[in-house]
Amino acid sequence: MSNDVGHATFGHQLEQSIETMVDGKALGRVRFGRFGQMSSATNISILIFVAAAAAAVLCLLWFAAGRNARRRRIHEDNERYRALSGLASEGVSIHEDGIIVEANQAFAEMYGYSVAELIGKPVLELTVPEHREQVAERLAQNISGTYESISYRKDGSRIPIEIKAMPTVYNGRSMRVTLLRDLTDQQAAEKAIRDSERQLRLITDAMPALIVYVDAEFRYQFVNRVAEIWHDCPASELIGKYIGDRVDEATFRAAKRQYDKARGGVPQFFEEAFTYPDGKTRDVSASYVPHLDDDGTLLGFFALVLDITARKEAERAVAAGQEELRQREESQRNILESTPVPLVISRIKDGTILFANQAYAAVLGLDPDQLIQQSSMRTYLQPEDRQQLLRELKPEGKTNREMQLRKSDGSSITVSGSIQRIDFEGEEAILSSFLDVSERRRAEEQLQISEARFRDFAASASDWYWEQDENMVFTYVSPNVLEILQLPASHFIGKSRHEIMPESIDPVDWQPFFDAMRERRAFRGLVIHRRETGGGDRWLSSTGLPIFSETGEFKGYRGTATDITALKKAEESLLQSQKMEAVGQLTGGIAHDFNNLLAIMTGNIALLEDDLGPEHEAAELLEPTMRAIEQATELISRMLAFSRRQPLAMKVVDVNALLDNMQSLLHRSLGKEIEVMINAGADLPPCLTDPGQLEQAILNLAINARDAMPNGGRLCLETSQVSLPHEHLGGVDDLPPGQYLEITVSDNGQGISLDDQSKIFDPFFTTKGVGKGTGLGLSMVYGLIKQSDGHITVTSNLGVGTTFRIYLPRASGKSAIEQAAPSTHQVKSGNEKTILVIEDEPDVAKMISRILKKHGYNILFAGDGPAGLDMLAGHPGIDLLLTDIMLPGGLNGNQIAAAARAEDPALKVLFMTGYARDIVIKQGRLEPDMPLLTKPFTPARLIAQIAEVLGEGVVTEQAIPAPPT
Repeated sequence: MSNDVGHATFGHQLEQSIETMVDGKALGRVRFGRFGQMSSATNISILIFVAAAAAAVLCLLWFAAGRNARRRRIHEDNERYRALSGLASEGVSIHEDGIIVEANQAFAEMYGYSVAELIGKPVLELTVPEHREQVAERLAQNISGTYESISYRKDGSRIPIEIKAMPTVYNGRSMRVTLLRDLTDQQAAEKAIRDSERQLRLITDAMPALIVYVDAEFRYQFVNRVAEIWHDCPASELIGKYIGDRVDEATFRAAKRQYDKARGGVPQFFEEAFTYPDGKTRDVSASYVPHLDDDGTLLGFFALVLDITARKEAERAVAAGQEELRQREESQRNILESTPVPLVISRIKDGTILFANQAYAAVLGLDPDQLIQQSSMRTYLQPEDRQQLLRELKPEGKTNREMQLRKSDGSSITVSGSIQRIDFEGEEAILSSFLDVSERRRAEEQLQISEARFRDFAASASDWYWEQDENMVFTYVSPNVLEILQLPASHFIGKSRHEIMPESIDPVDWQPFFDAMRERRAFRGLVIHRRETGGGDRWLSSTGLPIFSETGEFKGYRGTATDITALKKAEESLLQSQKMEAVGQLTGGIAHDFNNLLAIMTGNIALLEDDLGPEHEAAELLEPTMRAIEQATELISRMLAFSRRQPLAMKVVDVNALLDNMQSLLHRSLGKEIEVMINAGADLPPCLTDPGQLEQAILNLAINARDAMPNGGRLCLETSQVSLPHEHLGGVDDLPPGQYLEITVSDNGQGISLDDQSKIFDPFFTTKGVGKGTGLGLSMVYGLIKQSDGHITVTSNLGVGTTFRIYLPRASGKSAIEQAAPSTHQVKSGNEKTILVIEDEPDVAKMISRILKKHGYNILFAGDGPAGLDMLAGHPGIDLLLTDIMLPGGLNGNQIAAAARAEDPALKVLFMTGYARDIVIKQGRLEPDMPLLTKPFTPARLIAQIAEVLGEGVVTEQAIPAPPT
């Protein structure tokens, strides 16, 4: 009894001791049964076992408590990290095994993503291809360090960055933390500094003077090209060298004296003779300018040294010749006195006459003694003539001009004067010689008036004038012929009409005009067709009138020529436009009918494929059939593009970026034999077009160029901005004035003949062999460019190459037609909903009905508009109206939908058509925001669009459930 009690007491005490508290909470209690029912040995064994178990339980509970505490600390650390990284102005991210697990807001803004979009994204996906290997190696080594790289933003643009990375422990795992800094502004600043230094070097090297900068210790810190030449060594051997070690002692002492004077902060300007290391002694004009810090501390000197040796030698030569000149003056005076040419010398300062010969005095009607020192040239010259004369006079040289000279009796004569500035007996003077040209001047003035009148008439006329002599040789052509034909008038003078006749002239067409000229009769409407040297055509219409003397002798022809190129081009453009519009309308109609046929084929083959299953022996015949249908659909798409009825996804396009992204595609498509060069214009603005279609157009032109270079060659793509109209750009007359982007695609291949160039954009025209081209490639390009309100031209020379120029208008703003990515929600189709199908093609209607019934919809059918309205009135439970736009019976689909919605505003409507969306919108048959299903379409696409209209979810074709079996 006592033993049982003892065991029970021990068990109770053990039970109490096992009750453990961790962090103030009971984690567990172990209870035991009575020991009295067992032997003492058994009870002792059980006690030992229980004690061990209790100890194990205590250990487990202790570890659990520690783990929870660690988790709390990790959570708190993570929260502190997020708070600190959120405050950082630089990008911070943490990644594990190259996958981003954390990123702050600055990091997300730097890359254009949200933080949520970055989590889980591989680091290498943000890195440009040429840097991925370097970044991958650093990730693999997991070492600390700082390096530079280039990343992609979300919009595809590039961003230079500095990366500081180091290993870290995050969430209890080994990861890598990175600190990123955008280097765009820093690199731009560094480039600006380099450009500034380069410009400074170019400017100083271009100056014909020695330019150096020396520090306060007289050591070279900068030298220009002239300094290198004078010192006979490159700049690398001068920079940092002491001046005294590079020039002779005498030169250094003389230079240092001037430097010492400039130490006080006052620039020094002086002339000196210095001997330089190249062995030459030069007379120089030097400027030493001190360079002081803000506190007045001397930092160095700027030196500008000009070589004035030639000037000094000239001055010495002049000085040596002064004596000889003075010795000759006396003999020259005697010559001047006796010459019959009127001569006068007057003082510049006040016009006092210092010398006048007898001939000059006679012109004025005076004695020479009355003129010298007693009269002034101001008396005999008009004030405006004297002022103009003084302005024109130069220190050296002569000037010739006509002026009015007033005689002593008050009358005036016109004289032609030769005037020269001279030194006369130590005074600045003017030597003038005169010739009376009054009579000649009056005759010339009358002739000039007559000629000016004729020139004004000729210049103001839109025609140009010509004259031929009796031998039919051109003696005159008005100057405005240069503007019309880009040929100077001198090109015609001295040549007959036969010599300048273009090779394109048909003598048979000219024969009636030749007969008229041979018979000396007037002619009118002679049309001349010229092929311009730089390409292009020009048409002229000429009229001629025979000239006879007073005695009736034939003297030649006078006539006019009119440029009628614009009229001819307008006629051709109108004819081409009418032809292209007619073909376009025909093409659009054919495409509509084909789309209906293809819709039947596409839908029925898809149903057949679904019914047969992939294991059926006939299933393998369906795939090539569907492929053929897809090719036919692509062909129709090209036809619509040519006829400008292809729907375009218009967006604001960076053409330079588009070409850059196309490089790899072009290299793969053209092969190694074709060298591809892309010259992107600077500061190119964006344009508004369909980027996919533009890329296809450029690729089409590139592949055509490849075919024209079977033995290899060069393809060049260039972009630039042009302003139209422009005098150097032809063939774009149908574009309105404004700013355009020009995309040039040129090759050095076989070229295109002139005859083929006029038909190159026509549909179904091809220069390739039978079976090698549809003839729709370039017409598709033409249609796209025209639909984008642009223009395309072609110039080519056989054996030289071909150039296509695309002109697209600048985008007026930054807006673009964006297309939201569809979601992929699963949809339950059918649900016993009722659809009214209005389709006038029975086979199309049957195909649609089969598809809808297989997906659980109830179907009502009508074959025209009136029948459709009757069905709507008799069946109020219709959930969706699925109608073709073009219907017989006098009502189109849009009119039916409007009438139905007037009765039931909640009715859902889905339109379908074999035309493109753009054309039915332009024709007013569809509102721009109405849902439209274009033919041909697959069953999956039909069900997807119906589900979207019915509000059953926006789906992709992949999310369509299989029809019920």
